[in-house]
Amino acid sequence: MKFTLGLTIPVLALMTVVSCENFDHEDEHRMHYFQNSLFNIFQRMSNTLNRNQTLTEDSSGNLYMLNIVKSLSLNAPTSNLTSSEQHSLELRMAKLESLTTTLLQNQKSLQDQLAILKQSGDTSGDKVHPLDPCQSANSSGIVHLKDLRKEAYCEMDFLEGGWIVFQQQVSSALSFNLNWAQYRLGFGTVGKDENYWLGLEPVHQITNSGDYELAVEFTFGGNKGFARYSQFKLAGEVDKYRLLIGGYSGTLADGLSNRNYAKFSTYDSDNENYKENCASYWSSGWWFDTCSGESALNYKTPYWSPMGYGTFSRMMIRRKK
Repeated sequence: MKFTLGLTIPVLALMTVVSCENFDHEDEHRMHYFQNSLFNIFQRMSNTLNRNQTLTEDSSGNLYMLNIVKSLSLNAPTSNLTSSEQHSLELRMAKLESLTTTLLQNQKSLQDQLAILKQSGDTSGDKVHPLDPCQSANSSGIVHLKDLRKEAYCEMDFLEGGWIVFQQQVSSALSFNLNWAQYRLGFGTVGKDENYWLGLEPVHQITNSGDYELAVEFTFGGNKGFARYSQFKLAGEVDKYRLLIGGYSGTLADGLSNRNYAKFSTYDSDNENYKENCASYWSSGWWFDTCSGESALNYKTPYWSPMGYGTFSRMMIRRKK
């Protein structure tokens, strides 16, 4: 950091003191000499600082700065001064050194406060993503999606963690047979063992902020399995939150790849290519097409094709590294 500006203030202040002080029995020549001497000292300090603009602000840097001041005070041109005049000049250089020390101490205090503020805002050592705090979470739990002003649940124990849960159905206590506006914004209670839907718009914004993958957990007949997709994204509302998905792997059958490019439908917004409103048929919103042979995890008993009906479903997204 450049220290020139910080030291200019005390030096100019010191020059003002010299120019304004009345010296007993001094003539105009002596006053002129004093001012020139201090000006030369300031010029030498400025030149020295300009050659060392990359100095850091640590303890060694501060010590170096004080040594400059001391060196200048010892090497100032004093051969033509009386002992009284030299003593007066040394006092002024001592004031300059004191002002420099105070300046550096204040600077250090500000740096310490900034460091504390930075650490308090980022205790994990990594920046918290405003759309995806699960990237830096340490344990499973509810987090705040800052830019979306919503809460979500982070799953940190499944497949190395970092997952945002955006769909979860643990029971039939909550009806998922809701309209377009509700599916767009989200509904339910966010929590580990709660029924909820994060919202199409939040998932769209999150998955369009980077590359994301999808994981689906499904429990049927006492068995639990998962399907994983290395590519997952939702288009915007103007495109009816079209599903973009691919790269299947996992222990469940592939129940979503056949819905790639499908638009989302609800009972009041029919966007599939079938004569019947599949959302009404399944009493839930989903990326439907023909109403049969496809998954419907938001049905009152979640359905995963071709496994059948289950008792638990969960959909999670994770930002790819």
